[in-house]
Amino acid sequence: LGWAAGAAGTVLRTEDGGSTWESLNSTGPWSGVTFYGVSFVSESVGWTVGSGGTVLRTSNGGATWMQQASGITSTLRGVQAVTSAAVWIVGQDDVILRTTDSGTNWQRLPSVSDTQDLYALYFLSASTGWVGGRLGRVLYTANAGATWKLIPDPSGAGRTVKGIFFLDAQTGWAVGELGLILYTTTGGVSWAVQTCSTYGVTHDLEDVVADEFGENVWAVTRDGRVCQSSNAGEDWNDMGGDA
Repeated sequence: LGWAAGAAGTVLRTEDGGSTWESLNSTGPWSGVTFYGVSFVSESVGWTVGSGGTVLRTSNGGATWMQQASGITSTLRGVQAVTSAAVWIVGQDDVILRTTDSGTNWQRLPSVSDTQDLYALYFLSASTGWVGGRLGRVLYTANAGATWKLIPDPSGAGRTVKGIFFLDAQTGWAVGELGLILYTTTGGVSWAVQTCSTYGVTHDLEDVVADEFGENVWAVTRDGRVCQSSNAGEDWNDMGGDA
């Protein structure tokens, strides 16, 4: 199963690896909302977030949606449901939200960054995770956001981080603006810069994911291009797509 979200209240689901997509019932009162993130913890339970601080939850696979009070009016850019109770959201204006009760109550957590906008997040558990955004900075917490460690821009280029994936507590990737690809084996303490062919410098990479072994890695752009590595990012290949 897979999900995607977008403009005009759009949330889509695929059951065949993306060959076909079904539009879920998220429009109606939310037709004017642009959704930027969607995350399901099971076939039935998931969240989508977007403009105007909108947070929707479904418990029936998207047949119906219920709006939750985020207490935020800023655009929300990313969401990850770690469990059916523990969910994280990031967004513009340094927004970091957390719930431990399936979204009945959302708590805004203080940030130690001045990045202004946060786009990316990845949590290994309800307490351990990374968020990233403007100026290439990444924040790390091991105590459910009680404290954050700021990891300064690893690339030195100030490029926005738009996607984060961690295989385990040490090994992960971050991707973003103008072909940014970063790789760490130290939990984000230090990063190496990786590159995907010549096209990367003109395309923003929006998300990244790896297989369970961390060998095969994929990074995607908003316009449908895919970069792929079969050796943990040591070498990247432009797999093409819509330009």
